[in-house]
Amino acid sequence: MRIFNWLIPVVISLLAAILIWHFNLRTIGYVNLEQVFNSFQMKIELQDTFDKTMMRERKVLDSLNFEVAKYQAAWDENRTNAVLYENLSQLLESAGQRETIQQARMEQMKLEFDSQIQKQLAQYLNEFGQSVEADILFGIMDDGTVLYSSTGADMTSDAIQFINDRYLDK
Repeated sequence: MRIFNWLIPVVISLLAAILIWHFNLRTIGYVNLEQVFNSFQMKIELQDTFDKTMMRERKVLDSLNFEVAKYQAAWDENRTNAVLYENLSQLLESAGQRETIQQARMEQMKLEFDSQIQKQLAQYLNEFGQSVEADILFGIMDDGTVLYSSTGADMTSDAIQFINDRYLDK
């Protein structure tokens, strides 16, 4: 009978501890940020816009470089023509300035697009975390900071689906 006197409180305490632990479990997951970023429809659309703009700018520079090559060839044939030399010099300067401006514009455009994407992505991932009732949602990169996790904790695919659905529902 003495065994039951101390066994019953131990069993009850153990059951209580298990129940408390069970109901206090946190929902913890992670998403691979690189996969999410690269699969985000907004990023894909803005990348396409960037690529098309870059191609148009490249065509203008190619055209200018073709003119430079034409004047360079003419100058190589007749190095005594001062007017030809002056035109070639002006064209080279113009081409260099145009290329510098184009590179700065493309860099600025890329920064603005990345900022827009990251801002929208942060909002959508916050909403995603709330929708799956996650207490903690980690972001990892391909090199990884999560050393181990069950496959159930990887919410990358669900996050990609969620953010693209939210983006397209605008």
